[in-house]
Amino acid sequence: MLQGDPDCTVRTAAAHAFGQIKDKRAIWALVNTLKLRDEPDPEFQRQIEELRNAAQLAMRRIGDPLAVAKAGGPVAGATEETPEVEGEVSELPMHPRLISGVAALSEADLIAIVKELISASEEISWAKLENREPVLAPYFKHYEQRRETAEAAGRELARRGGPQLLQTILERDLNNHAAIQNWCSHLELPSR
Repeated sequence: MLQGDPDCTVRTAAAHAFGQIKDKRAIWALVNTLKLRDEPDPEFQRQIEELRNAAQLAMRRIGDPLAVAKAGGPVAGATEETPEVEGEVSELPMHPRLISGVAALSEADLIAIVKELISASEEISWAKLENREPVLAPYFKHYEQRRETAEAAGRELARRGGPQLLQTILERDLNNHAAIQNWCSHLELPSR
């Protein structure tokens, strides 16, 4: 309902519900509601703004689902039963699916990881505009982590299909996202 209901008031109610129950699985769906484009119809734009506000409030209530307090305990939104797993994830230098080896991932998996990275970059932009801390997975919190993730995925895609495949994916799947293009342009690509 949050992502696809045609009635914006239903989507807003769903966002409020996720905030009430503090369901950490909803974070990325809530983040995606912040990316909705503005609408020319003033009434529809008002509804979009209400949805964005509800999503922001829900995310603040849920908190970072992967964060662990420095003292070793969970922070707001973390469950009591998973602090060990959350602690392990928060220490990862890059996306956990890349650490085990990019060669085992499919092209679709690599593209999905880069799309997550784009969503994280957009969340950073929104957070700056709204003067708040961005809600990010721990492996996307630092610029170097994001750059290394993009480069690892880009290097593997280029290894599989050369610069042509990488360029095709940038155009076809990633809308020529500027940050991804910039990070991938610095790669030393294998000669074919």
